[in-house]
Amino acid sequence: MTKKEDALKIAHAVGVLWERHSAEITQKRIVAETHWQNITSGKLPHWMWDALIQSFATNGGARHWENVSFLRSAFTTRGHEDPFSWPVVLLYSDKELVDWLGVVANPHFQRWEGNRRWLVEFANEYRDAEKLSRLQDGLAKKDRASCLATLNSIAGISDKYARNLLMDVGHPEFMDNSLALDSRIGKFLWTLTQRKHAYSAKSSEKWTESELVSIAHGLKISAWEMDRLLFWFAKSSVTIL
Repeated sequence: MTKKEDALKIAHAVGVLWERHSAEITQKRIVAETHWQNITSGKLPHWMWDALIQSFATNGGARHWENVSFLRSAFTTRGHEDPFSWPVVLLYSDKELVDWLGVVANPHFQRWEGNRRWLVEFANEYRDAEKLSRLQDGLAKKDRASCLATLNSIAGISDKYARNLLMDVGHPEFMDNSLALDSRIGKFLWTLTQRKHAYSAKSSEKWTESELVSIAHGLKISAWEMDRLLFWFAKSSVTIL
C-alpha cells in the first residue's frame, strides 16, 4: 500500500479508539491542564524535579512509576517525608543520594545505572534553589523549539522524554503538536502499516511526528489526545484490526 493509503488505516483505527475512549482521554487532558495551572500559579515549586523522576522511573516501563508512587505514598501516609521530594533530596549525603535515586530508576531496565547517574548529576547541579527556579521559569515561558533544546541539553533526556515530560505537565506548547513516540505507538504503527517511526526521517518509509500530527488534526483531535489515546488503548486496536 502507499503511505497515503496507510495513513487512512491509521486514521480509521485512531478514530474508532477515540469513539470508544474520548471521555477518558478528555479527563486526562483536563488533569494535565489543571497541573499546568498549578505550576504557573506557584503551587508546585519543584515541578521539574517531580516530572524528571517520573520520566526516569518510566524509562523501561511505565509500571515502575506505579511502584515508586506507592512507595512515596507509603511514607507520607505514615507521617514521614516523601523520600523523593526535592527538599528531602537536597539533604541527602552523596551515598544516600545514589541509593535513593537508584530506587527511582527502573532496576529492570538495561540503562538503570545510567539513569541513576543522570538523576544524581541533575540533583547535584541544581542544588542551588535559584538555578532550579531559573530552569523552570525558562521552560514555562519558552516556545516549543526552545524547550526541546533546553531539555535535550540535560543528560539522559531523549527526544521522546523531552516531549513527554512537558506533555505530562500540560505545557501549552506541547498540547497540540507533539507525540512522545514510544514502543507502544511504534507497535501500533507497525501492526497497521509495517512502517517504523522517527521524529524526522531521512527515509519516506518512516512515519514522522509531523505526519502523525496531521493525521490527528484530520480527525479533529489534538496530537496530545492521539498520543495519550495510543499510549493507554493501542493494545485494544487488535480487535479493530
